Amino acid sequence: PNPEPGARNNVDHVWSCMERFLDRTESEPLSVARLFEELQAPPFGVKKGPLPIFFLAAYLAFREEIALYDEGLFVPFVNHEVFERLMRSPASFAVQRVQLGGMRDAIFKAYAEAITGEAPQEAGLLDVVRPLARFMMTLPDYAKKTRSLSPEAQAVRDLFFDAKSPTDLLLLSVPEACGFPELAKGD
Repeated sequence: PNPEPGARNNVDHVWSCMERFLDRTESEPLSVARLFEELQAPPFGVKKGPLPIFFLAAYLAFREEIALYDEGLFVPFVNHEVFERLMRSPASFAVQRVQLGGMRDAIFKAYAEAITGEAPQEAGLLDVVRPLARFMMTLPDYAKKTRSLSPEAQAVRDLFFDAKSPTDLLLLSVPEACGFPELAKGD
């Protein structure tokens, strides 16, 4: 739906535009600059000043479903420094929405339980990736390089440190490294 000039619910239309943009990111990440361009173009005409506020609101509303990338690398921990860089250089950043359901939901719950030791009611992408990243980043250097692990453990460790996409890592690469079939993106 296109907003009408002077309509009282223009923010609803902007929000709907952002949701549609995020829906389009499920198959591949899209640039934050592209979102900003869409919001600034007619019929929305959002000025540059409020763009960061709208983006932050959407990011917080969907934070368990959104992966943020900086220069193509996943950013597991988003803080004010990351948002400041994003506002200065939105073309360097991309977002990807990962909605769970069906097999994906079950897999992410199993990952979350394996990582945290607790069975979660809900488990989103970041519920799994954040503790995994925290664990992997705090491994001693020896554990990051040793070859005295099982081939599967070495493969998972190496895949983590080489990964660019948490979705591909958790749904494609890790299952394959452990001898399971990959989960199709639509499953």
